[in-house]
Amino acid sequence: MPRVTLDLPGCKSASQRALILAALAQGESVISGLSTGEDSDFLLAALRALGVSMTQDDVTQYRVSGLGGPVTAPVDTLILGEGGSTLRFLVPMLAAAPQDLQLHVAEGLRNRPQQPLIDILACMGVSLTPTTQGFHLQSSAALVPETLSIPVDLSSQFFSGFLMASGHLAQIWQLAHEPVSRGYLDMTVSMLQKFRGPDVLNIQPTRWHQSAGYGTGQSFAVPSDASAVVFFAVAAIFSQQEIHIRQAWDLHHPDMAVLRFLEEQKLLRVEGSTLIPEGVDSEASPGADAPRFD
Repeated sequence: MPRVTLDLPGCKSASQRALILAALAQGESVISGLSTGEDSDFLLAALRALGVSMTQDDVTQYRVSGLGGPVTAPVDTLILGEGGSTLRFLVPMLAAAPQDLQLHVAEGLRNRPQQPLIDILACMGVSLTPTTQGFHLQSSAALVPETLSIPVDLSSQFFSGFLMASGHLAQIWQLAHEPVSRGYLDMTVSMLQKFRGPDVLNIQPTRWHQSAGYGTGQSFAVPSDASAVVFFAVAAIFSQQEIHIRQAWDLHHPDMAVLRFLEEQKLLRVEGSTLIPEGVDSEASPGADAPRFD
């Protein structure tokens, strides 16, 4: 039976990170395969409002002219929707420059826990105050202590946001314990290394040393949505059909634990970015598949 080849949506988590890193970098980045979800739309609109120049080549490809670091917003209100990563990634970037901004978010996001973000910012002399429509951000440019304790017990998004926003000076991040959702944090580290070089972080169990600098523009292909990859992996097993995913996926994504389980149970084997049920002869020629992200 011939294999099926699929184009899957881009990973939302990687799309959000790529946009933030490209906006902060020096020079132009080309991001292809960007997620077309609502969260990406809100982040794109917010970055444009901050003065980030973007050109859309097609539905999922953008050319982003980076700012070379955080800037003061030329507007007094940003509308961020209901995406937790949009808020938690954008606020640290905003806090690094003088701001007096209203952040409007959906009711569901207002009700989600944001206290760790508020507490970290307070240590930096930045005020993030809840309002009836979201948050009021006041910053005279964050004064980040050389060593800053970072909460990692509720969500890795808080830490990811500060890792991406940091760059004006070298920074030491102090962790109380192993972060939750480590896969998402590893994704952030991998993308930081892409935009800012392999030595941007020196990672120790409870202390992470980050070098200064915002990096340079890059060409970045967003990996396939991990949940969709897992769905089609299961579909391949039940249909006994080989499925090739045209764009690779990120092995760091927590959903990849399901794919690893299927491989360990000898239900599926993965060759490049092709999903092959055990017992099915592969139609793929050697080396034909794109490598998975690592």
